[in-house]
Amino acid sequence: MVYFLFTTILNVVAFNLLISLISNTYDKVLMSMGSFLCKNKAELLMDLASFYKIEDKEDDLQYLFVFTYSSGAVGGSGGDGDDQWNGRVKVLTDKLQFISDKIKHQQEDVFEVKKEISTLKSSITDLHRNIDGVKADVGKKVDTMKTDMSAKLDTMLEKMDKLYNKNN
Repeated sequence: MVYFLFTTILNVVAFNLLISLISNTYDKVLMSMGSFLCKNKAELLMDLASFYKIEDKEDDLQYLFVFTYSSGAVGGSGGDGDDQWNGRVKVLTDKLQFISDKIKHQQEDVFEVKKEISTLKSSITDLHRNIDGVKADVGKKVDTMKTDMSAKLDTMLEKMDKLYNKNN
């Protein structure tokens, strides 16, 4: 039983290793394919140029070979690789670009939120100042009302004492 389980696990791990090695090799070949084709074109043009007899006269030069290396899709429909295998490197690069763009937008959002928070803080401090001013005004008015009420109460008590003394 142990032998069977160990053998099965070993086969699965070995098969996964084989798949990853083949996949990495395919990615490396795919990435170097454009430069390899460009190099082969240059060698072919050099071979073709060696067949022509070129002298130092400028009038005899009839051909100009121009070739460029393009890192885009080679031999496809011009870079439309949505339904073609682009390799893991391309997929990972696209995902990293998407994530970095997302992070950049989130940083901009955080900056805007920080600005809004700072304006809210300044508004709150202004409100606290206004509340403190209102508290001070209310305190003064309450104190004046207390003194007025105590003075009126004293006069009323005096009047009541006079009336009481008159009646007795």
